[in-house]
Amino acid sequence: MILSAPFFVPEWPMPNRIRAYSTLRYPGDSLGVYEQFNLALHVGDDENHVLANRHQLMQLAHLPSTPRWLNQTHSNTALLAETISAEVPPNADASYTQKTGEVCVVMTADCLPILITNKEGTEVAAIHAGWQGLAKGVIENTLSKLSSKPESLFIWIGPSIQQASYEVGEDFYAAFATSHTSQEMNATFLTQQHQKWLANVPLLAVQRLMRSGVLKDNIYLSGECTYANSEKYFSYRRDGVTGRMASLIWIDNNESP
Repeated sequence: MILSAPFFVPEWPMPNRIRAYSTLRYPGDSLGVYEQFNLALHVGDDENHVLANRHQLMQLAHLPSTPRWLNQTHSNTALLAETISAEVPPNADASYTQKTGEVCVVMTADCLPILITNKEGTEVAAIHAGWQGLAKGVIENTLSKLSSKPESLFIWIGPSIQQASYEVGEDFYAAFATSHTSQEMNATFLTQQHQKWLANVPLLAVQRLMRSGVLKDNIYLSGECTYANSEKYFSYRRDGVTGRMASLIWIDNNESP
């Protein structure tokens, strides 16, 4: 598989000053199960390969600063990007900023990468939303940190594991059963045998975003399945030991032409 760059631009109505990218597996420096453009230092990959990939991302995407990497723990913690240490990434699963040139970033390999901007292009955020983070309220907590009203936000939900590939157990189902209506649960979970369900995690996120006041027409979904597309995406559910993609967003100094 030959690609000109290891990332793509999300399809959503970004304001002129907003820049966003989501990365792919290829091309890059990592080897073996991390082949090739792994951006995570915590998964067992050679550190030099990961740093080379991060350097390549900086150059090819013309990033204005080093991304504010997080130590993601499936929490609901959202931090102001400019307070995040580059030397010791804090435990958190989202970042946000109104400062020009600060790059918010999250890593995923089946979980949801969620990027946010307001219509004016003066505020952005990035969320890592696995099912545990969703159940704990990572979306709601991040939105509460923003100064923008929910109805003024645009949301992009990137590549993640899709319903046809995501069988889950009773613990997953129970985590949402008390906080979602029966109509929402029926729309989100397809019943399998032996207390198993096929879960539509992007739809769970959409439900929670709309419940928080985000307009349905302002939510854009990639629809790409990380599990089903091994050439383009890492997938923890598919491979176990694997790399991570990154989704990034920032406010640029200049408006795009």
